[in-house]
Amino acid sequence: MACSLSTIQASACTSGIGKQTDRIKLLQWIAQLTCEASQAAGSGGAVWGFITGTLTNQADLVAALVALRPLTGVGSPIGSVTPAYIGQFYTDSAAPSLYQASGLTNVDWITWI
Repeated sequence: MACSLSTIQASACTSGIGKQTDRIKLLQWIAQLTCEASQAAGSGGAVWGFITGTLTNQADLVAALVALRPLTGVGSPIGSVTPAYIGQFYTDSAAPSLYQASGLTNVDWITWI
């Protein structure tokens, strides 16, 4: 797709507000950036469709969702459980305790309850 600045230049020249040369240069720069961004995105627009099949057939999606699930275990996770991501929750099933990961090591758990 070729980038054409003629329409932008014409509208800048006929508006009569401010310095036309500076405005044209600014509009050309913006148009060039927009053009480069659209060309970098590929030729043509995105086509959205439907997701078909069952969740079990979407192995990458299943893995991503499983990694985000809260953890459950017996006892405190501090010093023994490494979180998969910051913000992950851990529930102690032996006691009414809830923990949340503040980092990515097994000592980065905050006790909520």
